[in-house]
Amino acid sequence: MCRRRTGVVDQLISGWRVNTIFTYSSGPPFTIPCNTATTTGQGCNAILTGQPLYPENRSFQGWLNPAAFATPPVATTVGQTDLSPMGGDPTQVRGPDFKRLDLSVFKGFRGRGNQRYEFRIEIFNLTNTHNFSVPGFSGGGAGLPPPPGVLDYTNLTNFGKITALRLGPNDQRQVQLALKYYF
Repeated sequence: MCRRRTGVVDQLISGWRVNTIFTYSSGPPFTIPCNTATTTGQGCNAILTGQPLYPENRSFQGWLNPAAFATPPVATTVGQTDLSPMGGDPTQVRGPDFKRLDLSVFKGFRGRGNQRYEFRIEIFNLTNTHNFSVPGFSGGGAGLPPPPGVLDYTNLTNFGKITALRLGPNDQRQVQLALKYYF
């Protein structure tokens, strides 16, 4: 026999609503610059050597493979058809992907007459996933410069290190509670 819930029990267990937002985006493209200017005196992009761009065990301590990049050669003659002295293509590599799950739970309660209340819990970054920025970006308004050599493929100690979160200090899980009154 099924009994209809009434009163306090009905107010507590019925009328809940759940919303989720899952955000995913692939890592943003970025460019590895040359260590020296091109023959024309302009800045340039590193050329690719054919080695894998990313190490097998990549992490925020070593996102890129320094052996994948080289300095363009110097132009040897006027009118040469080899364009490698001009540098490589822009946006050769990608930063880390972005993943985030937000959750909100709402519950409405009836009051007297036309009055009602709404209780809500909102959790941003429910899984507390760290979303790392690209190497060389201090990020999030921290105002701290990246370590020297983060984008210098000849600096084997610091090259490719990720030193910031994409959303800075706002990247950790956040929980907020609210109570709304409708009249």
